Amino acid sequence: MQNTYGFKKIKNDIELISSSKEEFDSFIRNNFDAMEWTSVEIEESINLGDIGEGHPIAIEVFDNSNEWVVCYPDADNILYTQKQFENQDSLSIQIDETELYFKSENDLNDIELNLIKS
Repeated sequence: MQNTYGFKKIKNDIELISSSKEEFDSFIRNNFDAMEWTSVEIEESINLGDIGEGHPIAIEVFDNSNEWVVCYPDADNILYTQKQFENQDSLSIQIDETELYFKSENDLNDIELNLIKS
């Protein structure tokens, strides 16, 4: 199994933020007010009238059945899905001026390799 590393890039500055997908996910949730939504939570929210069935996050969760999604900050902007997170060797998302991404060790460029060796 390959190691996966997460990075934060603002303009040309790159910073190592994680050494696993799980740390990458935690970094996003702890630093960007992102949250996970599941189909059960969406169902409850619809029943309470907090969200409509036509809401983008509801559509995404229901389309993916029991899959969870991570969204930011008001549930309109879906950052990534469980399927993307678990099945891909790389993932890149944009939040304002910040690009957050993870890659497998084999796909790292020289700058990223130097960061993980530091």
